[in-house]
Amino acid sequence: MAQSNQPTVAMMRFALLPLQGPFELLELPAKRRALALWITLIASIPTAFLTTPELALASFILALGLAWAAMIDIDRFVLPDILTLSLIVIGLALALREGPSGAWPYIVGTAAGYLALAGVAQIYRRVCGRNGLGLGDAKLLTVAGAWLGWMARPFVVLIASLVCLVSLGAIALWRRQTIPSGPIPFGPYLAGAIWIVWLVQIGGRA
Repeated sequence: MAQSNQPTVAMMRFALLPLQGPFELLELPAKRRALALWITLIASIPTAFLTTPELALASFILALGLAWAAMIDIDRFVLPDILTLSLIVIGLALALREGPSGAWPYIVGTAAGYLALAGVAQIYRRVCGRNGLGLGDAKLLTVAGAWLGWMARPFVVLIASLVCLVSLGAIALWRRQTIPSGPIPFGPYLAGAIWIVWLVQIGGRA
């Protein structure tokens, strides 16, 4: 059993190696940093009761990465590669525990997740002449594919889009203004949707 977990542990350590480099990409103001940590702790509580200790640890890493990514996107409209790529590698490492046949939906989801949103972003750029979705959002959807599999990606996009529209509409009604036309960080909505679907999946395994 210990030997079977060694490749997973090794890949996780490899994924976290980039974090020893440009820490400035992950910096956050104190309040946002504290909020990300609180969100991580609260979101991780259900996983302690829904799954094994190993998956609970993986869930904590995912929650921390998603919360931190969301706060960075809110703070400066960017999703650092150092964060998204590390989560992708860790997600694939977990999938490979199931062997090649069990991992293929996650490998396909990883590739399809990026290509889908990157394609939409490219079409939007050509049609409208300006950037819409950023490639950081595409990489975050790739995180969804690596952790949740290709079949879960449509649900992630659907949940994120609906929550985004509802929240923007509610804010506009509250402030009695029109929905803002400027840039809107979509990362937090994707991150929240990924976590919701992840909880549903591990709850189904319990």
